[in-house]
Amino acid sequence: MLIGPKLTFGGIYSGPYYYYLFVPILLLSQYNIDAVLFFNTFLFSLSLGFFFYKVSTKQSFLASILATSAFLFSPLFLIASRNPSNAFTYIPFLLILMTIIYFDDIQKPKQIFFLGIFAGIIATFHLVSISALFFISLLFLYKLKRKEYYFLYVGSFVASFAPLLLFEIKHNFVMFKNTFIDKSYLMWIKNSNIPGGITGKKNPIENFFFIAKTMEKFIVINPLILFIISTFKVPNGLIERDKKDLILYFGSIASLIFLALFMRFQFIYHYLFATIALILFSTIVVLAKNKLYVILFIFIALELVFIPKEIYLKTWREAKTYENAVNIAIQNHLISKSESFNIIQVTNPDLLSPNGFEYRYFLQKRGFAPDSEFIYKTSRKLILFSEKPEYDIKELDTWESREFGREYLSKAKKYKSGKITIYVTNK
Repeated sequence: MLIGPKLTFGGIYSGPYYYYLFVPILLLSQYNIDAVLFFNTFLFSLSLGFFFYKVSTKQSFLASILATSAFLFSPLFLIASRNPSNAFTYIPFLLILMTIIYFDDIQKPKQIFFLGIFAGIIATFHLVSISALFFISLLFLYKLKRKEYYFLYVGSFVASFAPLLLFEIKHNFVMFKNTFIDKSYLMWIKNSNIPGGITGKKNPIENFFFIAKTMEKFIVINPLILFIISTFKVPNGLIERDKKDLILYFGSIASLIFLALFMRFQFIYHYLFATIALILFSTIVVLAKNKLYVILFIFIALELVFIPKEIYLKTWREAKTYENAVNIAIQNHLISKSESFNIIQVTNPDLLSPNGFEYRYFLQKRGFAPDSEFIYKTSRKLILFSEKPEYDIKELDTWESREFGREYLSKAKKYKSGKITIYVTNK
């Protein structure tokens, strides 16, 4: 109730708001998992509609259409809107926040308070969002007439982390101890917590250009080239036109520098998304405001040409596959509602998700409650779902299997459910 998904940095968890967001739609759809996909896409559509409305109040209809289309067809939005996740779903809220701060004149204390709460909730979805939130918040500080009200914004921002703080108090500061006392953050620095994980370049300058090059997959154009083209084309230069545009541009570049410094150790694509959203917003609003429609049109055309083809492929991890495996386990009486059992999954390739929440979801939907992923040691039975058909369960050497007892794995019985192999063992 107080924490969300676990992050890759040490023992830190994200906030619970991501979970709360999807609870109503799951209840209304009677736990239809596809409803989560549609609701996620709806959130992205809603943010684009809000952006279009705000642009249209300041600029022409043509500018509004082009600016919104540039967001709509960006690989970032197309990919993220199809993937509900705490690493993706904060993006429409970030767009709404940036739109409010840029276009609206927020000066009343009550408005400032709720704006800070909203920004804080975005941050709790995934801490990587701070790479954009920090710089858009600087723009808000610039626009504030009474600078002392900024402390109200910061205070309400911090207050959004209250559930996480309450969790720490209730559990003897387990996240802090795990991360900094037991030094689990070193696994992030050494990049040893993700199988096959890649790192950035150790040299920050080299890493800056490496990250900018990598962003082309989600922006279509190298962001540095985009900055140069749009800035050069703006009449009279950015400084003379509007200082808030200058803050946006320098904030975007500073966000890139921030990533270059902190992504030298571990490099995951979704770490880039908040900064990419900031870069897209900065570029698109400045181009639209200065009526550089030709550049916007070319940008949209390139997005359409390089549209990510993989979004049209059938998913290789269909929900039905995991629901069927659960049904087989229940039909064969491998588990019962009265016994203590736990779940482990083996994915192909390794997705670093041994707890098997895919299966836990469908088990709970059928009224079967697995033991918590934190208490494998006390569980009496272990159900292992493997996507590797000939997996040798005796080779499983993870924290979860060690907690349950690896000595029990050798006597596991094997069952089949399509491409899923089910192993069952008892203490």
